[in-house]
Amino acid sequence: MATQAFKGGFKFSIAKTAGDGGTADAELEEVKDFSGFGKTNPLVDTTSFDSGSKEYIAGLSDGSEIAVTCFRLHPSDASASSPSTLASSTTAQEAVRAHVRNGDTFKCKLEIDNGAVKMVYEFSVVGISEEQTPSFENAHEISFNLKMTGDVTETVSTV
Repeated sequence: MATQAFKGGFKFSIAKTAGDGGTADAELEEVKDFSGFGKTNPLVDTTSFDSGSKEYIAGLSDGSEIAVTCFRLHPSDASASSPSTLASSTTAQEAVRAHVRNGDTFKCKLEIDNGAVKMVYEFSVVGISEEQTPSFENAHEISFNLKMTGDVTETVSTV
């Protein structure tokens, strides 16, 4: 049987507000790698003296830490220091950098589309770090570490 796996059809966006210079989502440019996302439920030991063996329940879920690596774009407005002062021409990479510098929690959207079905995941993240990797022989890169916080909204629809 042929595989149903697919590639491509991937878009990672950050929510822009009127203060960011627009109200539409801004797709993060030139994404090269995305570590994956999800939640982990820790185990809570509920074993008592009446238990015949170990017993557990699920604790509060904890969102993943997401690593996103992009080919670095030249910023169109390198002087922006806060997401609330970003010009509409500023790249989404610069917007994420500003969120990380400010320790902001901001909304993200991940869209996965195989041409027939679109899965959309919306969630908030806290910006943990950003790292730039210049190179003489390869394309410059920028990496972001983002920690998921709160619930994930999932929508599935036909294209």
